[in-house]
Amino acid sequence: MTLPSTLRQLDLRRAIRAATDAGLPIRAVEVAPDGTIRLLTDPVPALPFDPLSKWEAVNGHGRA
Repeated sequence: MTLPSTLRQLDLRRAIRAATDAGLPIRAVEVAPDGTIRLLTDPVPALPFDPLSKWEAVNGHGRA
């Protein structure tokens, strides 16, 4: 006998929306029988965090 799924479509939509709003590219979605949602994403390259790179990102490269 199987148990009813605890997963709701709304929960899945919210999880996907949260990941995409955070800038994570979703590669796959896994849903476990207990309703656990697992989003598999591609790695996102880390942005350099130094004062010059931050200034260039805001003001444009090569402008002084």
